[in-house]
Amino acid sequence: MQFSIKEADFSYIQNAPYHYKYSAEIPASADRVFELFEDGNAWPLWFKGVKRIDWTSDTPFGVGTTRNVHLENGFKASEYFYAWKPGREFGFYFTKTNIPSLKRFAELYELTPIDENRCLFTLHVGLEPILPIKLFGPIGKKLFADMFEEAPTRLANFMQQAA
Repeated sequence: MQFSIKEADFSYIQNAPYHYKYSAEIPASADRVFELFEDGNAWPLWFKGVKRIDWTSDTPFGVGTTRNVHLENGFKASEYFYAWKPGREFGFYFTKTNIPSLKRFAELYELTPIDENRCLFTLHVGLEPILPIKLFGPIGKKLFADMFEEAPTRLANFMQQAA
């Protein structure tokens, strides 16, 4: 069974009931990191909990691209890309999930070049859980935060090892 999720974008992320922002310096160019974002096979190697990424759109990717993400806990989501600027930003929102847990969910991956071999990666996440999850209050908010706060550091470590 699939559960529909409302559309969202970066303006939603900034005002979402649960919003998170995490950053790390990455030892690779912004273009190289963006290439990694396009590689569905690489996600499980650096993003904790991601089991598989399936692109459901043909290349070249851009705004309007779709994909499915499968997490290790059995959660699956269909994603729609609202932002796509190679070497700069990569943003999507969930359109459907297999578990009723969210009203809205969106992410934006922002890359800011520092020099030709380094960039700043900032992960923005905004979400609104359904009522039963909201009732967990600060504990629920922390559980969601735990899923995302390691991502920039894990990406930095992955790129360091790949160099």
